[in-house]
Amino acid sequence: MSTPEPRNILTKRQPSRLQQKDEEGELSRAALYENAITLVVAGSETTATLLAGATYLLCRNPEMLNKVRSEVRSAFKTDSDITSKSVNNLTYMLAVLTESMRMFPPTAFGLPRFIAAKEGQVVAGHHVPHNVVILALQVLR
Repeated sequence: MSTPEPRNILTKRQPSRLQQKDEEGELSRAALYENAITLVVAGSETTATLLAGATYLLCRNPEMLNKVRSEVRSAFKTDSDITSKSVNNLTYMLAVLTESMRMFPPTAFGLPRFIAAKEGQVVAGHHVPHNVVILALQVLR
């Protein structure tokens, strides 16, 4: 029994989907489609989308904007006090960002939701049965 050759992932990797070509040396239509989806999702501006959603929600709710502003201004005396660790103590601001991600997820497509409740669940006024996966797209109103 021979010893298998060690696998070198740098030199013996599978070609990427972008590198897979048909018999004529061209990318197949399916490969082009899959790559387009990957590029759209990977190229989404996730941080900008989240911040735009948070800004929109805060501008529509001035009392919440004032609460976030007050929390941030009371937590830090100088700019140097603001660190990645210290901002984790801003519970209201983190709640706003979490809600912004729920309302405006920074993805190119809606996120799938699984209906786990045995009795189903009401979504947007419609009953959805158990074991169904729905795709919820976010739309500004």
